[in-house]
Amino acid sequence: MSLDFEQEEEEKLSLKLSRDHAKRLWGYLRPHLRLFVLAVLTLLVLFGLELLGPWILRKAIDGPLRKAFEMGYAEIPALMPWLLAFIGVSALRFLGNTLEIWMASLAGQRVVRDLRVELFGHILNLSPDYFDRTATGRLVTRISSDCENLSELFTTGVIVTIVDVLKILGFFAACLYLSPRLTIIILAAGPVFLVASVWFQNRAKLQYRKVRGLMSRQTAWFAEAVQGIRIAKIFGQEDFVLGKYKDLTARTKRSWFKTILLFGTFFSFVDFAAGSMQAGILWSAGPELDEGALAWGAFIQFWLYFGYMLQPVRSLGEKYNVIQSAFASAERIFHILDEKPSLPEPANPLPIPKDKSDIRFEHVSFSYKEGVPVLRDLSFHIPSGARYAVVGPTGAGKTTLIQLIARFRDPTEGRILIGGQDIRRLDLRAHRRRIGIVLQDVFLFASNILENVRLWDESISEEAVVEALQAVQAYDLVERAGGLYAPVNERGITLSQGERQLLAFARALVHDPQILILDEATANIDSQTERRIQAAMERVMRGRTTVIIAHRLSTIREADCILVLEHGRLVERGTHEQLMERQGLYAQLTEAGA
Repeated sequence: MSLDFEQEEEEKLSLKLSRDHAKRLWGYLRPHLRLFVLAVLTLLVLFGLELLGPWILRKAIDGPLRKAFEMGYAEIPALMPWLLAFIGVSALRFLGNTLEIWMASLAGQRVVRDLRVELFGHILNLSPDYFDRTATGRLVTRISSDCENLSELFTTGVIVTIVDVLKILGFFAACLYLSPRLTIIILAAGPVFLVASVWFQNRAKLQYRKVRGLMSRQTAWFAEAVQGIRIAKIFGQEDFVLGKYKDLTARTKRSWFKTILLFGTFFSFVDFAAGSMQAGILWSAGPELDEGALAWGAFIQFWLYFGYMLQPVRSLGEKYNVIQSAFASAERIFHILDEKPSLPEPANPLPIPKDKSDIRFEHVSFSYKEGVPVLRDLSFHIPSGARYAVVGPTGAGKTTLIQLIARFRDPTEGRILIGGQDIRRLDLRAHRRRIGIVLQDVFLFASNILENVRLWDESISEEAVVEALQAVQAYDLVERAGGLYAPVNERGITLSQGERQLLAFARALVHDPQILILDEATANIDSQTERRIQAAMERVMRGRTTVIIAHRLSTIREADCILVLEHGRLVERGTHEQLMERQGLYAQLTEAGA
């Protein structure tokens, strides 16, 4: 996928409102609401303890300590209960904070687990054409770092933000109760804070969207570069690949720097404003303290409450950082969740017959791009159990034909019937389960040989896997590797192309398909390996409807019928001997490959 597509997506996302996403996120939070409520209640109790601590200090200062200063001696016994009470409140705050962090983290991780599972399940159900236009790195970013950002939102962002707002109101009310005159100084700074916060929020929102978009493109290019690293090395393009990554990281760095500068400016302003207000409070409180109109204990209590009120003000700025990052991530996650499969499934699918597997194309045309047809008005019939081959020059539409049979895509015009049923009226998974496909480019998972053959299908026994491996004469490979549980590295990189191909044959056979599709499956197998599997393939294909796409004459010579495609049209059909007698395109291709 191009970076232009990513940029286009960013522009679309930036038009959405965070309120809409907040409503959707609420749906994920609701099943775990009990834990979140307990966490909020715990924070409210902690807020009460924060109010209690300065009150205890006030009582200690205006009581035993003031009396000690006046009398000229210390009353330690009278002061001790207040000190013990203050230590007890601090201990309760420690336990409460630990409990709140545990509950909030547990609830947040449960929410993110649910979201990750839903996102991954949705991605699995998207149509194959979605992955043709979407970078793997982009999807990795969504399910990893974007989901993790939402974890921070649920763990600290939402809960702490709610309590911080209550704290600001509570501490302000407490300050107003202690000294209305000093509270006026705090109130006077309110409009300044409001204007600064609105300015900050508007810019932070746009900046975070930009940062997340750049990080997504950076991750996408990294994933693409790693997958194609061998090609880059073969053609000596390491410098270009690295240079492009440097450019993307430089753009991300600049965007992050602007974000950090924005937050740094806001926090510095908060600190400057707080210092100015503290200076104003000291200037105003001096005469009252000197005249005795304001007790020292009450002033210290007011001072501590004001300091406590500044903490959530600053915390709200930091939490806004978390919330904006999370909403930017939520936009991208919901953009994927809103993606609809391009292959609609029928509301009432037809039952699939077990004894019919004939394939019929009726005036089928297909285009990847509008106005550029790849297949043109194809009509043919492959009887059940027959072996048909499809040949043609590069770009003739052979592989596209296979995608249509497996319903990875739908025809632009016409219809495809299997067993007399339009495949668009069949359950998609059930339809694909009856098809076994061996592709030229074999994909193997980072697991072991057993699971790569049966694909974690517990209904397939180890004995059945062994039989399939023996049928394709690949069991000696398994024995050399160390048995069925021998590890297979990512994409089977430690195996040769021929060995991976043999495992793919075994994978197709063990699932016992009605229809077998070989998409140039022997193209990368040497002649000796090909001879090993020819006898097994003859037995395996017997009784199954088989479609073969191959260039090697030995693979298709015995086919019941050969379909010859050119520029998306069916130009010839017949057996090998019939087509050779006609001296048409098939004969030319055969002679050219001889």
